[in-house]
Amino acid sequence: MLTKKAAKTLIILTIVLFAFSFAEGGDDLFCVSLKELPKSNKIFHRVVGLDFHSSNAEIYSVLHNPPGFIFEVDKYINGRGSYRGFKWNGPGGFYLEFFYDDFVVIKTRPGVNLDKVKVKFSFTVELYSSDDKGDEIYDGEKTFHIKSKDINIRKCEGMAY
Repeated sequence: MLTKKAAKTLIILTIVLFAFSFAEGGDDLFCVSLKELPKSNKIFHRVVGLDFHSSNAEIYSVLHNPPGFIFEVDKYINGRGSYRGFKWNGPGGFYLEFFYDDFVVIKTRPGVNLDKVKVKFSFTVELYSSDDKGDEIYDGEKTFHIKSKDINIRKCEGMAY
């Protein structure tokens, strides 16, 4: 049987461990989103593939999974990560706006500042344009390679990821 003092110690220890488990990694979690891209004469109908790689940071969480998409997340032992996805057979895909909200959370390696984190991101879309009558013309698929200046990486706040 536990003494009153031992029971209090166990309760305090449990509370402290619970608090640490919730706070784990909080200082090194960063949300990634895409800055809005300039408008063009092309209509981005559907994203049909994506490829995301990070160095000095691993993939901590994927925040949204659009229906009809298959995703693969890899965490490497040396602090790198990758996140890939593609449309399964048939209709599917999602709109580019998916990336304007936080779509992935990365966790930096211990002791690594955010300026040392490198991100490579590309996505493939089905492109359409309009003819003189306003009818859509399918222009095929195109892969866009996003530069770091077009990616927002900010400290995650206010949500448990």
